[in-house]
Order: sequence, then C-alpha cells, then structure tokens
Amino acid sequence: MLFYDPIRNLFFDDALHGTRTIFVPDPEQGAETDNVPQIEVANPACNIPATAMEVSVDVWQAAINAQYDGRPFIAGEDGMPTWPPTAMHSYVGGRWVEDPKRIADAAKSAINADIAAGMAESARQIAVLQDSVELGMSTQAEADAYTAWRRYRVLLSRLQADPAYPDVTFPVQPEKVVP
Repeated sequence: MLFYDPIRNLFFDDALHGTRTIFVPDPEQGAETDNVPQIEVANPACNIPATAMEVSVDVWQAAINAQYDGRPFIAGEDGMPTWPPTAMHSYVGGRWVEDPKRIADAAKSAINADIAAGMAESARQIAVLQDSVELGMSTQAEADAYTAWRRYRVLLSRLQADPAYPDVTFPVQPEKVVP
C-alpha cells in the first residue's frame, strides 16, 4: 500500500517502510498449542508516520509525473497531494492560480536562452571571419559579414538593458558564413 504524509510532503510504501500492523500470537490464549489465535498489533518496525494517509497508485503516479514535468506536488487543504496544472501556477487560497511572477520569470528565462544562443552563434561566426579581416585577406562579402555579426552581437548584448525587456524585438540574425 502507498501512503502520503501531508506534513512531510512525502510518499511512503509499506513494502519499503514496513506495514502499519502485524499479526502476532494472542498472549491471552497461551502458547501451549500450535494453533494459537493471532491478533493484529501496531508494527514497531513501521516507518510510516501516523499522519500519512493511504493513496492509490494512480494518485502516486500522477504526483510523480507532475513533479517530473516541473510541477512539484504539495499537500492540499484536504491533506492529499495536489500539483499545479502548469508550472506557471501557484497554490493560493486552496486553489491553483496563474502566477504572474512565474510567467514573467519563464518569459525572461526563454529570452535569456535565446540571447545566449545568439551570442554563442555570433562568437562562432566572428571567430572564423576575424583572422581573414585582420590579416587583410578577406573578400568584401567576408568583411561585410564580419561587421554584420559584430553589430548583431552588440545589439543582442543590449536587449536586457532595454526598458521593454523581456518584451523586446530581436535583431535579425545575419546570414551564416560558417554552417
């Protein structure tokens, strides 16, 4: 059986943590016969907290899947695990609501990832073009590409300082010289 403890926000499995009860010979019946009646008693080896409630495999699996998707579970008002419909939700007043801060943070993270990717690509393109330009061995097309990629990198570096950040317009990426 599976259990969920809302205080610890943990799941327990009686196969791993011990069953809550065990059967032992009834001490009031004596031990003279082989067929001593059994009684159910608390298992002293059980590590499942008393506050834990039995849950179905489906509830456990859904909570684990939500956590894997970046939506951690918490104890709901009924003591059972609950998780957000999306990673952009917070638990407020007993229900999940969209969290503007999480939405803004996710937007910033996405923009920052795009900026980092653009910076990496521009560094790669510039590195290839730089030697030919500095040695005076570049064609006009290579010199123009070198300037375009440097300009692109500067514009990318200014996006986070833009007052509209993270709602910014990306500069157009120059044509790649190096595939």
